[in-house]
Amino acid sequence: MTVLTPGLAPVYRYLTLARRSIRVNQVTRGLSRTVGVLVVSLIAAALVDLILPLVGAEIRLPGLLSVLTLTLATLCHFLVLPVARPLTNRQMAERTELRTPGLENRLVTCVELDGRGVLSNHWERLVRETVSELLNAPSPRVSLAETAKATLPGVFAVSGFLFLLLAIGQDLNRSFLRVLAPFADVPPSGGVVFELSPPSSEILGGDEIEFNVLVSSGSAETFRLELVDEKGSNPISMAMDKVGDGHFRKTAKSLQAEPGFARKFSYRVH
Repeated sequence: MTVLTPGLAPVYRYLTLARRSIRVNQVTRGLSRTVGVLVVSLIAAALVDLILPLVGAEIRLPGLLSVLTLTLATLCHFLVLPVARPLTNRQMAERTELRTPGLENRLVTCVELDGRGVLSNHWERLVRETVSELLNAPSPRVSLAETAKATLPGVFAVSGFLFLLLAIGQDLNRSFLRVLAPFADVPPSGGVVFELSPPSSEILGGDEIEFNVLVSSGSAETFRLELVDEKGSNPISMAMDKVGDGHFRKTAKSLQAEPGFARKFSYRVH
């Protein structure tokens, strides 16, 4: 910063400090609103998935894209664009005069005429009066109350997220994971807890494999068994038979003859 009139050095220091304070406030407010929109949109998508499970990736992916679009739009509107706009000395002088009525356009006049070769008793008196009035002006620093107000959207959003996490717990965690990873094999949230067998093990080729589901909490009327080959390209889906109260079973035969199932495979039920 070059000061052409030495007597105006306190003026430019004040304007620089005011400009820095505005930038800090813009960044704080922009980040807070961006975090708020991100968290609220994630919560909305997760609650929708929790109430109406978005089963397929072709449905969950648009949900994730909507969350990202809203977040990026908020980031650009409330952070990138405000910070990218220049704050000239004239603009800062006008802002300062609005907060200090006693300056009465003198600060803007000093900034505008500085460097134009104005040398007169009137100019020197104007500079002295402006600097004197500015020394009594309110501090340009952002107050703690203004900073706290700027962070409110993000604080409220994160607080709501933590409250729902404590209230709903694991089901909400699973819904968040399904929204954030639409192509991951994550089953929808539900109130049914069950055990699967057999666990990971080695079997002889040609042996029959008996799959069992034992429901320990909640109730379910049907289960489907899905077998996936080692490449994940040829899934086999079949309904399981209910053999008792909360007990479902399905026996798979001749899996070795199926393409891709000769060496290893994985399975899941839903």
